[in-house]
Amino acid sequence: MYKVLYPNQAENAVLETRDQYICPFTGKRFSSMDKLVGSAIPTLIQWATAQQRREAERAAARSQENS
Repeated sequence: MYKVLYPNQAENAVLETRDQYICPFTGKRFSSMDKLVGSAIPTLIQWATAQQRREAERAAARSQENS
């Protein structure tokens, strides 16, 4: 641990923290909100189109049962 905090026998340790944003849809981690949003938008579009397709299939199945 000492070698990690003080590389090359440095006198001062420098700790750095980085913000990570976790996508609620995929669970992936991103370094910025822009990257997270850029990745989430295509996923949300795919989910929305899949939901519309499922609803259309259900409606077609219902109409076929009624006929």
